[in-house]
Amino acid sequence: MATQAQLDRIRELIAIELDHCNKEEWPYLCNMTRTPEGKKSVEKMIIEQCSQSGCTISHALDRIERAYNPNRMED
Repeated sequence: MATQAQLDRIRELIAIELDHCNKEEWPYLCNMTRTPEGKKSVEKMIIEQCSQSGCTISHALDRIERAYNPNRMED
């Protein structure tokens, strides 16, 4: 289980990634983060992805984009 300090650091790193969201690579995800509620939702999804699979934040962003972007969905 992560400590509060670790969660705070992860949230900082996520905020940096989302502030520099690559709209060409992750158009749906970047659109989702336009509102505070959307950012919170994406943050939660990223933390879940990283904790469940041990992936990086960037990899979690890519997985989330694939889940929402009909042009990138996998079978």
